[in-house]
Amino acid sequence: MYDAMESKIIKSLIVLGVPGVALGVFYLLLKSFNFRFSEIGGTFSALIAILFLLIVGGIVFYALHQWAPHLEKEPVVGEIQKETSKYPTKLTYEFKGFIGNLKEKNSKEFNEIIIKSRLNDTNIPEIIDRLSRKKIIEWVSIIDDEILLLAVAFVKEMKSNRGGLGVTQSWISDHSHPLGVGRSVNKLIDDLNSVGLLAPSTEEIPKGTYHEKDALRNPSWDYGNILFDIEFYLRLALEKGVFKNYA
Repeated sequence: MYDAMESKIIKSLIVLGVPGVALGVFYLLLKSFNFRFSEIGGTFSALIAILFLLIVGGIVFYALHQWAPHLEKEPVVGEIQKETSKYPTKLTYEFKGFIGNLKEKNSKEFNEIIIKSRLNDTNIPEIIDRLSRKKIIEWVSIIDDEILLLAVAFVKEMKSNRGGLGVTQSWISDHSHPLGVGRSVNKLIDDLNSVGLLAPSTEEIPKGTYHEKDALRNPSWDYGNILFDIEFYLRLALEKGVFKNYA
């Protein structure tokens, strides 16, 4: 049996974790065999101490490796898709870099500069609303080139007289760029909805009319909210030639 003092020593060592437990076990073993370092000389004492440190170090290393929490490396924005997506992301990566290089302005300055440039009919200034940058970069990091090029096509369509509130399924099919493995039209439309570029149509269609039959055969979608957030920057990228080899 161990006295009260030894119990306190053992409890104190346990608090130190694996090394403390190892030291406590070593202490108890030596005590059980009535072992004295003074009886074996300095050389053997040193060898035993080194052996003990190696054993404890091995136990600690194993424990840390075996039970340490699994920490995944946080991906750089855009890098995950670049490496693992089955759809190309080279253009989205370039567009993200373009957004990152725009000069930040607060919302008031941004709006004043944009209004002034429109009144004077000058080139679109290379600036970005400080509050928009993070949101846009995060959005670009979840899409691929096929989605981005359709966003550019949406912006061009909005600018034309045909723009309206949205686009039809046949329009999407005609203007898509099936890059990489490509998508089916239905898959493409689902993805456009999931990233906020499209939204369910709000158009009211009279029942029992040809318009209703046409809508069933060639359904339409409204533009999603994200498109209005990025429209200015897509136009700016178009003007600066970011999409010159694609759109």
